[in-house]
Amino acid sequence: MITENQQIWVVAKRIVKANLKSVGFWATVLVPLIFFFFGVSYLITPEKLTKVLITNHEANILLAEILPILLMFLSLIYSQILANEVVNDKTSRVMEFILAISSARAQLYGKILGTYILMVIHLLVYGIFIYSLADMTKFGFIIFIFSRVHWTVFGYLGINIILALYACLVWTAEIAAYVTDRNQLGIVVIPILAITAQCVFLAELYSQGQLNLPWGVARVCLNVVCAIPLMGSLLMPTLVFAQNFSIYEMIVSLVLQWIITALLLKNAGRQYQIGIISYKKVNPFAEAMRIKKKS
Repeated sequence: MITENQQIWVVAKRIVKANLKSVGFWATVLVPLIFFFFGVSYLITPEKLTKVLITNHEANILLAEILPILLMFLSLIYSQILANEVVNDKTSRVMEFILAISSARAQLYGKILGTYILMVIHLLVYGIFIYSLADMTKFGFIIFIFSRVHWTVFGYLGINIILALYACLVWTAEIAAYVTDRNQLGIVVIPILAITAQCVFLAELYSQGQLNLPWGVARVCLNVVCAIPLMGSLLMPTLVFAQNFSIYEMIVSLVLQWIITALLLKNAGRQYQIGIISYKKVNPFAEAMRIKKKS
C-alpha cells in the first residue's frame, strides 16, 4: 500500500515527464527568449551602454517593475497547464479509476507540485540563458544590474513568485474540477487573467514615481489588498521599493498571504473532490463559487 506522499510524487512525475516531452511547453519557454535576444540586440547600442549608471535603489525599482509582468506571464502559462491536466483526466473519464487508487487530495497536491517543478525548470532555463550571454557586450548590463541588488531582495521576490503561483494553481484547480467540456477551458483562466492584468497595471502605475503615500485611506486600502494572495505578490514589491512602504507592512503582507493561501488549499481539497466527479453542465467558475459559499 503506497502512502499519500508517494501518490503525490507519482502524479507530479507524470505531469513533469509529459510536459517535458511536449513541443508546446518548450515553445512557451524558448520563444520569449528568442524575442528577448533579438530585441536587446536591436535596441541596445554601445552609446546607450556607456550611459548606464544605476544605483542600488534604481535596480530594486527596476526588478519590482519587471516582477509583476513576469508573474502574470508565469501565472497564465502554469494555470493553463494545470487546467489542461485536470480537464484531460476528467474528460477522458479515467478519473473514477484514478480515484480508486489514489485520493483526490493526492491528485490535487501532485498536480500542483508537478506544475511547480515545471516552473522551476522554466526559470532555470532563463537563468542559464542570461548567464551564458553575460560575456556578450550588449547583455553584460543585465548581470551588472543584478549585481546592484542585495541577495535578500532576490529572496523576497522569489517568495512572492512562489506565493503568487501557489494561489493561482489552487484557484485554477478548484475551477477546472467543474469543467465538463474542453471548450470551457478559457473560463478557468479568465479570473486569473483579470486579477493579474489589473494588478500589473497598478504596479506599473505606482512604480513611475515616488509618491511616499502618507498613512490614510489609500494606504490602508492598499495594505488590505496586499493581504490577498496573488494581489499582494504583484503589488507589494513595487510599493516597498517605489513608494517606501515599510518592512513591517511587507512582512504582514507575506504572513497574511501564507495563512490565507493555506486555508484556501485546505478548502480546495474538498472542492476538488466534489468537482472532479461532477459532470453537470454548468459554468465552472460559478459552480466553484457556489460550492465554496455552501461549504
